Amino acid sequence: MDFSELIKYILPALIVLACAYLTIRQFLTREEQKQRLELAMGNQKIITPLRLAAFERIILFLERINPGNLLVRVQSPGLTAKDFHRALISTIRAEYEHNMSQQIYISDESWEAVLTAKESILELVNISAQRMSAESKAIELSTYILQMFAQADDNPIKDAIEKVKAEIAEILK
Repeated sequence: MDFSELIKYILPALIVLACAYLTIRQFLTREEQKQRLELAMGNQKIITPLRLAAFERIILFLERINPGNLLVRVQSPGLTAKDFHRALISTIRAEYEHNMSQQIYISDESWEAVLTAKESILELVNISAQRMSAESKAIELSTYILQMFAQADDNPIKDAIEKVKAEIAEILK
C-alpha cells in the first residue's frame, strides 16, 4: 500500500471526524446557553416577586414617615412637644431599621431617594422641635411640622415614591 492509497482512507475519515467534532461542539454550546437561559428565567420567577414585595415595603415606609400619617399615628394625649419629638424620631428610626434590608432589591438611585426622604423628615421634625418652647404641647408641634412640610418647596417623600414607581415600571416592562 502506497502513500496515496493511505490518504484515500485517512482524509475522508479526518473530514468526518472534524464535522462530527464541530457539530457536537455546536450542540453542546447551544445546550449550555439553553440551560443558562432556563436558569435565568427560573431566577426571575423567584426574584421578581421578592423585588416587588421590597418596593411595596419601601413605599409603605415612605407613606408611614410622611408627616400627615406619622403625626396622627404617633400622637398621644397629654404628650409634651419634647416627648412627642422623641417619639417621632424613634418611630422614624424604627421604621427605617425595619425596612433597611430592602435596599438589596432596589437600585442605588432609588435607595438614595429613600434615604434623602428619611433624612429630610428627621430634619423637619428636629428643626420644628427646636422652635417650640419648653411648655409646648404635642399638638402645637404637630401643627408646626405640618405647616413647615406644606410650605416646603420640595416634597422628598413624593420624589422618592416617584423614583421607586419608575423603577417598578422598568421591571414590569
